Amino acid sequence: MTPSVAQPYRYECVDKSPLLAPFCRWIVHWFVIALPMSMPPNLVTLGSSACMWLMLAYVLGASAQGMPVFGAVCAVLMTGYVIYDHADGMQARRTKTSSPLGEFLDHYLDAFHGSITIVAIFAVAADANSAWLCPLVAALALGGAATMSEQRELGRLYFGFPGPLEAMLTGIAVFSVAAIPAIGEGMRGPQGHWLLHACAAVVMIAAVFAAVGCVRRVGRVPIGLAVYALSSAMIVLSTRGAAPTAAALLVMLHSADFTGRTIESHLRATARPWPDLLVPIVLVAGVVVDAAPGQFIAMAGAYLVVRNLWLTGRVVRCFRQVWSWWLSAAAEEIAI
Repeated sequence: MTPSVAQPYRYECVDKSPLLAPFCRWIVHWFVIALPMSMPPNLVTLGSSACMWLMLAYVLGASAQGMPVFGAVCAVLMTGYVIYDHADGMQARRTKTSSPLGEFLDHYLDAFHGSITIVAIFAVAADANSAWLCPLVAALALGGAATMSEQRELGRLYFGFPGPLEAMLTGIAVFSVAAIPAIGEGMRGPQGHWLLHACAAVVMIAAVFAAVGCVRRVGRVPIGLAVYALSSAMIVLSTRGAAPTAAALLVMLHSADFTGRTIESHLRATARPWPDLLVPIVLVAGVVVDAAPGQFIAMAGAYLVVRNLWLTGRVVRCFRQVWSWWLSAAAEEIAI
């Protein structure tokens, strides 16, 4: 399969974060120069994602842990993710190996990571059954989907302030505070829950404003994004009687599928994608017939996992010529 993408490949991104330059210069830089020149940046990307998936597995299976241990583990994994997430681009520039596959993996996997962070924060506060969880994940996912839809329309990424880096550092701060014995246990009480809900409201509003900003820069609401917002709302409303964490992870899978296909359409210059409509329609039908939401969520989740795996396999096959397990020793280093 020959990728239908404009040549030569060029990555365009505008990031308004005032923290990005000092963070990369004083922290990520030292990590990158310690990497061997033969290390492919795509493996660094997969390393960053591995930190987040390990954190998800941990919070889903270790909720009985004491707060300091819980917070410390999440803080370490989140820190590793943030450093790796910024190191892959620097390693790509350093070795002159930037590629459309690298861009896809970086931003597609991030469609999962934001939702995982929210689920972990609620788990740290022992509030995984909060009614805020699923709507917050949906709002955050809408901001990410809008960002990628803007890239599809205008040809470049735009991250405002506060942006992804600020959100990641906030997550690290929450987990680090939870790791302090004198403070962490208090986060699991009523005061901690009120603080968590207040932060959730702020994040939700910020994500919605980010989506509005994307639409304003594009000059219209992309039809695919509008349908995605509607389908995501249908999932949230139709899963209100289910376990909030399961519903939030379903929203995450639905969002990642649409976001990934939007990125693919940008990189391959293909038709604008539509979000999956089967899942929201089936879930709404389940509400109408008063069926048990848990079974529907399990089946819908399995279906969306297959969709995401199929998407990933298709893009990797398309750009397989730029994949490498190890770079040539002749790779030339440039200033970072």
